[in-house]
Amino acid sequence: MSLSERVKQDSLEAQQITRKFFVIGLDFSRNSLAELDQFADDVDTYMRGGASPENIDTLVRTWGSYVGEVLARDGVGDWVEADNEYGGALMISGQMVSPHEQVRSRLTGGSEHSLVAFAESLK
Repeated sequence: MSLSERVKQDSLEAQQITRKFFVIGLDFSRNSLAELDQFADDVDTYMRGGASPENIDTLVRTWGSYVGEVLARDGVGDWVEADNEYGGALMISGQMVSPHEQVRSRLTGGSEHSLVAFAESLK
């Protein structure tokens, strides 16, 4: 499966997971990143199993792809193959940026790792 296909598949899974557990719809807009930011602190409350390592890994994979797709669709950068756990990163102004690692930081490090601020910093 190509990187593009994996990212699209993971982004669709992000929509399904978020709709199922957090009861919000993701529409690939920048505004949807604020919704992810809001619910990132509530994984324990909304997901069966809470913030287990498995749930965090699933959210990093799916939400990371989703965040990257939002940015790519907004013209901020393009997906490129990368030597990381997820096989891809965004190329932005000649620099590789990992939306997956940003999601991991947000989920495990708190609101100072805002997805909205991350997206704004890449404009």
